[in-house]
Amino acid sequence: MSAFSMYMDGNAALDVTPEQRRPQPSFTVVPGCVQRPSVPQPAPLHGVQAAGVVILAVAVLVCFAVFGLQVTGNQQRAFETALATTEQTSIRVQPGDSLWSLAQEYPVDGLSSSDTSDLIAAWNSLDDAFLQPGMELLVPAA
Repeated sequence: MSAFSMYMDGNAALDVTPEQRRPQPSFTVVPGCVQRPSVPQPAPLHGVQAAGVVILAVAVLVCFAVFGLQVTGNQQRAFETALATTEQTSIRVQPGDSLWSLAQEYPVDGLSSSDTSDLIAAWNSLDDAFLQPGMELLVPAA
């Protein structure tokens, strides 16, 4: 059998011999299989290495938690300071006004629009964000 008359892939072979008048392909099972390179597996962590990884993960989580609490604490202090010290003015609610639109119209330095809308709700003892045209509200002085 010549080299060009045999096609192999895996463990199957197609044999077409030139002696046949009309080549009749036939499949022949070849013992064995093609070896594919294996993917190297990472070495398992042992005692001290595993403990180091756990300690590092815990340290990262603690840092994120402390940072998150610090940011939340700073935002809370800014809100409480604004609640106590920001000058107020009275307005009459117009059709289409919302706490959000009023917070954007009367911003407070250091507070987001969300915090400013919470500030307006707190000053006016509002239980919900539903405003009626004609209501008198305290808002931050511009």
